[in-house]
Amino acid sequence: MSRRWIVVDTNIFCFTAYQAVGSWSAQERNRLYEGGEAQDFLSRMVNYCDEYGLVVDTEGLIIEEYEQKIPRDSFGYWAFRQMATRIPGKMDSFRHANPDWIDQLEGSHNLDKHDRRFLATALATPDKILVSEDTVFTGNESFLKVKGLGVYDAERANHQL
Repeated sequence: MSRRWIVVDTNIFCFTAYQAVGSWSAQERNRLYEGGEAQDFLSRMVNYCDEYGLVVDTEGLIIEEYEQKIPRDSFGYWAFRQMATRIPGKMDSFRHANPDWIDQLEGSHNLDKHDRRFLATALATPDKILVSEDTVFTGNESFLKVKGLGVYDAERANHQL
């Protein structure tokens, strides 16, 4: 089996720290933190070395966001560091391909440069998979599927990837 290259939004790493989900509803907090969906998914990414690889952009914008936003005392930061430095070949970079249709996404006015980079980088990979809790991505899942991109929240990623 060849490795599946997956772009993982920063929010997945952040949702392994309780303080990162404090502003979310009790239901979302339960699903993401207490339910451990994000942590379970990242555990699989780390533990199944030959099955999953973490993708970043060649210019470094994704890593910049990871470094700025993932809480240092979280499981997510530990998982990121494992994939980035401890497991050879676990992380790779791809040159992003900005789609000309990105502004057609419902809610695209809410996408910052980092969100756009996650999407564009996922489109540049052979597997075209983005794991994110961002509602602009999950809310446009059907549209993105037509464009060739698979979008998964943490729970679906755990059960379908």
